[in-house]
Amino acid sequence: MTSNTSKIKKTIYLSLKWKVILGISLVLIIVNVAVSLFTHNQIQSQFEQNRLQTHQTYKREFDGLVNNSFDRMRQLSYLIPLLKVTTSPEEGALNTKDASGTFKKFKNSFPRQLQQIIKQHVSTLQIEYGLNSLYYFQDTEQPLVAWNGQKLPGTVNEMLKKSLTSEQPESLLECREECNLYTITPLLHDNGETGLLLLGASLTDLVVEFAIISHADIGIVDKGNMLSNKLTADSTYLNNWNARLLAVSNASEQRDLMERFSQRYSLQQSLTMTQQIQLLEKTYEVLLVPLNDTTQEQTTIILVISDISESLAAIKTVTLRTFYTGLFGLLISEILLFTILWFPMRDINRIVTVLPLFAQNAYSNIRENLFSFSDKTFINDEIDLLSNSVVDLSLQLERGAGLLVIYKTTT
Repeated sequence: MTSNTSKIKKTIYLSLKWKVILGISLVLIIVNVAVSLFTHNQIQSQFEQNRLQTHQTYKREFDGLVNNSFDRMRQLSYLIPLLKVTTSPEEGALNTKDASGTFKKFKNSFPRQLQQIIKQHVSTLQIEYGLNSLYYFQDTEQPLVAWNGQKLPGTVNEMLKKSLTSEQPESLLECREECNLYTITPLLHDNGETGLLLLGASLTDLVVEFAIISHADIGIVDKGNMLSNKLTADSTYLNNWNARLLAVSNASEQRDLMERFSQRYSLQQSLTMTQQIQLLEKTYEVLLVPLNDTTQEQTTIILVISDISESLAAIKTVTLRTFYTGLFGLLISEILLFTILWFPMRDINRIVTVLPLFAQNAYSNIRENLFSFSDKTFINDEIDLLSNSVVDLSLQLERGAGLLVIYKTTT
């Protein structure tokens, strides 16, 4: 007896309905999590694809703005000689400072006319056309006329030599202490004179225009020989990149952002992959686009700063909404499953409850408890078959017990 009882294992009772509910719940939870993760990955992938397309759009927009600016400046080069002056060239002020700061008089008619045009239309050239410098050359590398003349960068001088030789227009985006657009246009006058008109315009207006069109902030980073580069009041030195942030739209916020960004990511890392950074509870994406270098000692990089906080919040919202929807569906499924299993399990428990009555020969009590639900539905299932089998067994056993009593009585 002791050996038999020692073989009895201790078990934990768990109702069949709970086993079914827990098993199906586990499957539904796994499915819900899988669907949420799949939805999140799909949305994130779509977001990244959209960002790539947006980056390409940014590049096209910026290139388009630069090319349009060059086209406008070249058109202006042909328009400037046609501007009217109120006095004749001979009566005008013939003296203008050249690039070296000295005054010159000119015998050629167009330089004198150009001086008058600059004097009388300087506001138009600055405000309406955005020019900040103007030079005129004739068969020499020294300008005959220089308005707002400063020492030209070496790359612009090289472009001048090329244009003097080829007599073809040239254009250049040059960044030193500040970024400027330069165009060189050959001119042929009615009197047979030829020359080169060099126009310069600041990139600031283009930066502002790009920010309005793209709804993103744009900046210029110059990485070159920092020993020769001087910081200006409008520039910021990025120590980790050994570069200067020459200009940026929305400067009050974006300068601090770029300082933190340069401390967190290296320049090479940022050029390889678009990075994200958080500032003041917002998430920004920084795209770096290097311009074509004109010299080996200068690297100019365009950076585009986009606020993607709303997009990331939308991804999070959709993911959580998917998860909560699945969770709600899981809860409804549990309730329906519990309701469906409640009545069959109740009937099984009733059958289990009456089985011990066989040992007490209480056959009538067995049938009394089972008859109450044996014909409850038109369509029967396994539980009904089991109930009917128990009732039949009780009748057979009761009949057999009655025959046994009769047999004993007669003998």
